[in-house]
Amino acid sequence: MSKMISEQDDAAFHVFSSTNAKYSDTRSYNKRKVHGKTKAGCVNCKLKRVKCDQVKPSCIRCQRNFRSCSYDRASIHPSASVQSSRSLSILNQMSDVVVIPFEVLNAQDGTPCIHLIKHIQRNWEDIFHMCHSEEIIRLFKSEVLVRSAILALAACHLRHASPGVIQHRVAEHFQQNVALEHYQRVIVTPRSDLSFAAAKTMVLSAILLNMLTFALTPAESDEVRNNDNSASWIINNEENGLGWLVMQASLRVIMNSLMSKKVEILRFLGPIFSEDSKSWVFTQMHRGFEEIPGSWVKMFQLETQGDGCGPDDLVGSPMRLSDVFGPSLIVLAHLKDLQPYPVNIYRHIQFLAKINPEIRRRMHNRDERALWMFGYWLGLVCKFRNIWWCEERARRDYETIRSYLIGKRLIERAGDEGEVWRKMMEQYETATF
Repeated sequence: MSKMISEQDDAAFHVFSSTNAKYSDTRSYNKRKVHGKTKAGCVNCKLKRVKCDQVKPSCIRCQRNFRSCSYDRASIHPSASVQSSRSLSILNQMSDVVVIPFEVLNAQDGTPCIHLIKHIQRNWEDIFHMCHSEEIIRLFKSEVLVRSAILALAACHLRHASPGVIQHRVAEHFQQNVALEHYQRVIVTPRSDLSFAAAKTMVLSAILLNMLTFALTPAESDEVRNNDNSASWIINNEENGLGWLVMQASLRVIMNSLMSKKVEILRFLGPIFSEDSKSWVFTQMHRGFEEIPGSWVKMFQLETQGDGCGPDDLVGSPMRLSDVFGPSLIVLAHLKDLQPYPVNIYRHIQFLAKINPEIRRRMHNRDERALWMFGYWLGLVCKFRNIWWCEERARRDYETIRSYLIGKRLIERAGDEGEVWRKMMEQYETATF
């Protein structure tokens, strides 16, 4: 041995070699470089301890292996940790769905319902961005309308995450048709015969179906991924190009028909779509004109008279711009400074409920004011990140409306009109920030 260990050197570090110590060359010890650890990445990649590219809604590795991809949402909302702990206890209850017998209709050659239910269990917050409340789980188990709407959304979410899997598209189309069939039956029920439980089911399902119809169709999604916006209703000008918006506006008609139950319904919906049940709905709309910027007042010729509710049917009577656009602009003024927390996306649904038939007609006819208002709202929606069901349509139509309005050279118009349009377009450009 090159060196013998003495009692005094017992705690020292020694290198032993069978060769002559005179000719030995021992490499100096280098400390291992410390790397900072990260908690980012999807759940599957964390479990497998592999690098995640963090693409959303589904990372490339999960797409390649046909896995359901989900992310920890604790950092997205200030109180997400509270929400997650609340959801976890309900999640255990949701697991009973797998064993509780109730009617489930499977699409031939589509993703089986049992897989959709498991996907809902694992990815509730990523799919819905709302609290995992006991009430909505109870309705999922007991009401075919709610259950089929939620299953359709789960299939739609899978289709967005894995667009190449045709079974997800089949299941989405099938479950959506089942939901719409039951929805139409409830819609035609006389309101005097409609129980409060049925009214709750109808309104909740209307919101869920609004999410489903707001999402782009599979063909449109494929075009957006190829940077092709030609399918947008602003460009193709098809007769039914705004048909999806009719479903969105139906929520207002439903709520107006349930005026006697409105307070109780809003009290029911509040805890589902907002952590603060009192903040989900905009109240005191008659005072909303105070929030509207001066350039909007000039462009839309707004007047402060009225209660902000707007007429149900503006066709066939002399219409002022204030009557047509006022209620929508009041909601829009409340939304423009709203923080883009995922749960707040449901407050934006109230804007769609204010789109009356006259506004839709003007949008179809390329009315500049109507397009600006709707495009500005789409820009606000673009601020929400990774809200899978709305981000594609919002970004596509926001950009196409922007290109259309720029092409009209509105800011070059003479006098005050051009100056007001300059301010309006500046606001349009910054809506997404």
